[in-house]
Amino acid sequence: MGADKELHIAMVCLFHKRTRIERVSTMVDVNKPVTNPDLVKSVAVLREEPSRGNEQAFFHELLKAHFLAPVIIDPMPENTGGESVLEKDTKIQFAGITTQDGKTFFPAFTDWDELRKWSSEPNQQTLITTFKDYESMLGNGSFEGVVINPFGENLLIDGNLIEIINNSALQMDEGESVMIGIPNDYPTEMIDALKKQLPKMAHVKSAYLLLMVRNQTDQSFLMVVDTENDPRDTFAEMAEVATPFLKKNEKLDFVPLGDSFGKDAVKDQSPFYVKKENKGGFLKGLFKKR
Repeated sequence: MGADKELHIAMVCLFHKRTRIERVSTMVDVNKPVTNPDLVKSVAVLREEPSRGNEQAFFHELLKAHFLAPVIIDPMPENTGGESVLEKDTKIQFAGITTQDGKTFFPAFTDWDELRKWSSEPNQQTLITTFKDYESMLGNGSFEGVVINPFGENLLIDGNLIEIINNSALQMDEGESVMIGIPNDYPTEMIDALKKQLPKMAHVKSAYLLLMVRNQTDQSFLMVVDTENDPRDTFAEMAEVATPFLKKNEKLDFVPLGDSFGKDAVKDQSPFYVKKENKGGFLKGLFKKR
């Protein structure tokens, strides 16, 4: 896609009748520019050397990043104490970039230099957003995903990749409320598929499936895995097998058993998979009873 002249810009109204935008509301302060050097570096490394480890490193940086989103806010809000309070019926229009095949993506800019490749308007209205903010806005059906720096790195992230990102390593915030239990609606087909795959992954010693609820509202399956390999590589391989079996709006998180959170989560729980030890190995086969 890139800076192709066939790109079309569309402004799509997503929010209205809201009196306050909280986490993503603060208008960008040009004295404190948004920058994402670690994310940009992870994209370059992934393109130079594609691997599961580099992919997971990119996912990690993506979920931490803050982006610049070009918008039109009508009427313009007043900024008080670092928070923009909106009047009733305020409309916020987010820009969308449409490709030649008619698919529209949110443009997400990592810094002001990348944003200015799209628009040199000095008074461009902009919100600071996160990847999760974009994900939450995809539900209206107008957008296929997000494109990071469309006139630079030009990295397209569609719905399928978003599922994989959501099913990567779990990121916990300090002080976050978490409840762990057993899922009532057990994903039998997904677990059966993993049971067939895991014996081929010799580095996986055991795996547990739980239900996790974060901050009382965000529910997901939690996979706790004991692996001798890089957990990021293991999680990516397991996510490829498990993701197709998730129903709409279902999520899957991973955490290593070696992590303190993982150990606490599986206390008094039974694994759905345990690696079978080859007792006796090669020599055992040489001494058969006659």
